[in-house]
Amino acid sequence: MDERNQMTTNRSLRLLTILAWVPAFALALPHGLESHHPCPAIGILPMTFSACVGILHLAKKPNFRGISIAMDLFIACFLVGILIPSWIMLTWYDLSISARSTVLGTYATFPMMMNL
Repeated sequence: MDERNQMTTNRSLRLLTILAWVPAFALALPHGLESHHPCPAIGILPMTFSACVGILHLAKKPNFRGISIAMDLFIACFLVGILIPSWIMLTWYDLSISARSTVLGTYATFPMMMNL
């Protein structure tokens, strides 16, 4: 793949990261408030960090490729560390609360998966 296509792809993925923050916040926060469980609401933290990194990349291409890779790897590990406990909590704990809460929590994890 030539450099121009790679830059276009990178730009599109960074924009998707920023846009995925909106539904993640809008779904994860109400789930956390309703169910009183930290997961997946705590997923707002890596999503916010990822959106900030995406804005930084779109505004100005960072000169330090290694730091960029390290930030992306950290965000991915943080998201996986949130997603797996979220799914466990959704299947074990939320069913005792309500089906509505389970559906809301499941929808809240989708933008996080898109961000990976």
